[in-house]
Amino acid sequence: MIPPVTQYLYYYFHTFIVMSRNPVSDQSLFLDRRAYLASVCVAGYSVFAGCVDNTDERPVSEEVDSTESIPNQTDDSITENLPNESTEEPIADSEEDSEEDSEEDSEEDSEEDSEEDSEKPTLQKVSLETSEGNDGTRLRLTVRAESNVPVDWFVGRFEGPEGNIWGQGTERTFREIEEDLWEYVWTDQISKNAPSGEYSYTNIAVRNEGMLESEPWPEEISITIQNS
Repeated sequence: MIPPVTQYLYYYFHTFIVMSRNPVSDQSLFLDRRAYLASVCVAGYSVFAGCVDNTDERPVSEEVDSTESIPNQTDDSITENLPNESTEEPIADSEEDSEEDSEEDSEEDSEEDSEEDSEKPTLQKVSLETSEGNDGTRLRLTVRAESNVPVDWFVGRFEGPEGNIWGQGTERTFREIEEDLWEYVWTDQISKNAPSGEYSYTNIAVRNEGMLESEPWPEEISITIQNS
């Protein structure tokens, strides 16, 4: 195929030679030939310019076709490396939550049942034992109470020659020594440097898990300590 530039040069020189060999006197004919030459020049310039402009450009069809070679990346390929989020774990969590809720409900129900079924505890025995040591006198106050539910609270007051030493209600673990019979041993240590005189326990009472409190022990439990 003949390049466009070569074609343009051929037509230009061919026209020039033909017109030079056939001179005309008619002014109108001369103008027509000059117009023809001008059109040939313009056409040749357009061809030349088109050749120059398109030398470094790729055809549009090639650009369109080149896009077809790009791999088609779907959402599946994008999501391959993402963590596998399934609904199994939330279901497991919900099952665990339901189990915990059921356990809590059962515990609350058992507590409510124990409160409803519990009876007021009754003190059966309050006794005091003492033992001497290098550090002074050791007091052991044994409290026994009858209750159909566990006993977990001790109430009392301890006074000495100079007034109150302690008076409180506090949570304590009572041991079931027999069926529905609970026992707890409270200990106090009287230093050998403590004042001599009478030490006594008063207002001894207990409370069970049903939040029911016994009547106070009617007698005062006391002992006289003589320190040198």
